[in-house]
Parts: sequence; structure tokens; C-alpha cells
Amino acid sequence: MGRIVLAAALVLTVSTACGPVRAPAAPAAATCASGPAPSAGSPQRPAAVTDAAKAFLGTLDTDQQAAAGGGLRLESLSNVQRAAALGVLKAGLSDESYQQVLDATGTALGAYRIRLSGTPAAAGPWSVRFDGPGLALDLTVADAAVSVSPAALDGSGTAPACGG
Repeated sequence: MGRIVLAAALVLTVSTACGPVRAPAAPAAATCASGPAPSAGSPQRPAAVTDAAKAFLGTLDTDQQAAAGGGLRLESLSNVQRAAALGVLKAGLSDESYQQVLDATGTALGAYRIRLSGTPAAAGPWSVRFDGPGLALDLTVADAAVSVSPAALDGSGTAPACGG
């Protein structure tokens, strides 16, 4: 397993058939229009991810809420629901990491699924999984912290190539 450091508090792990892949370290902290983005371990991040997940669930009807544990394809969601689903990722990732996820999904965004496990609460435990061709990303909220555990990050729909 290789590690791609996307922000000071976010490390993405990429598995390849040929061993570890390392990307250059990102800047020490991501910034956004309102100042530095909170790190995954900061008290603001679990609350922001939890609020975004609750907002997403609030856009769903009863049947969709029941299905959210097994996963909902983004193509089956309305524009408002899809934006709320992406809002969960945006709340849990640095701006740079979020953009990298959008770049990896490309025009196939509808082929991706979002799945919630547990009941969103800032203290946790609960998680959200976002997956589709070439990307599997888990955000877990537990003990008032957010951890990110991607299984793959490659927009081609296959595992990253050796040496690539």
C-alpha cells in the first residue's frame, strides 16, 4: 500500500499490484476562503461532517433513507440530493482532496454510490462510504474525530499502473 499525502491531516492510501506508490507531500495545511481548513482531527470537522450527513439524509424520502445503508447511486438522486451527498465529502476532506475526488470521478459521477452506516453524530461512531469506478473512500466519525480511508484513487476505473 502506498500513501498519498493530500493535506497535513489527511493521508490517502493507494493499493497497486506492484507495491507502494508515494506522491509528493502537499502543503502543510489546506486553506479556503474563510481561512485555514480544519484538520480531520479538529473539533470542527466531525461536527461539519455530521451536519452535512444529516442535511443529506434530510433531502431523502423514507424509501431512500432506508436504502442509504446499502448505498444510493448518485444517478438516482435529484440535483439537490446529489449536491448534499457531495457536501458530506466536502465537509470531511480538504479542498485539495475534495477536488482530487471530483477529478477522479470525472463525467461518471452518476456511477458512484454513497452509503451511510450508523447514525450521524459528532461523537460517532458512524461512517460514510463513497465508491465507484476506481475510487473507494471511507470517512469514519468516531471518538469526536474523522478518519479517511480510501482503498483506491484512480479516475481510469482500474488500479493505478506500476510506476504511475
